[in-house]
Amino acid sequence: MAAHFTRNETVYSVVYGNGVMKETDSFTADEAEFLYADADDFASAVENGKVVVELKATKMIDSEGNEVEEDGTVKVIMQKLADEAEHDLSRMTVISDDGSYYTFVKYNVNWQNLCALYRYDGSEGKLTEVCRWDNVEMTGIALD
Repeated sequence: MAAHFTRNETVYSVVYGNGVMKETDSFTADEAEFLYADADDFASAVENGKVVVELKATKMIDSEGNEVEEDGTVKVIMQKLADEAEHDLSRMTVISDDGSYYTFVKYNVNWQNLCALYRYDGSEGKLTEVCRWDNVEMTGIALD
């Protein structure tokens, strides 16, 4: 898989199955669908010294700013993120590309701006972390 990210400039990278990321030449991103969770979709609290995240709603916004109905897969992904999160979710994007689902998450972790990309395997019903960064925006994806 290849992805591009921005900090102050666009960076093109290949992300290997083992999570290793290597910069590469520019490429054309797939026409993937990016859906953004509403800020109020998740709520978090500290219980017994541990962050607990709750899915409150499944309002999704498309890249043109329109509210869209999530499909069943998106809701499952959102619930799995809430169930497995160890930190407050500050932003979450679901990326659908040719039947494959990924989610890009920004966590609220003290002074860090931790970001992670997960792949969703619908047949096993699990999220697998692909890669982690600090302070990036994911702007495109191309599957190989």
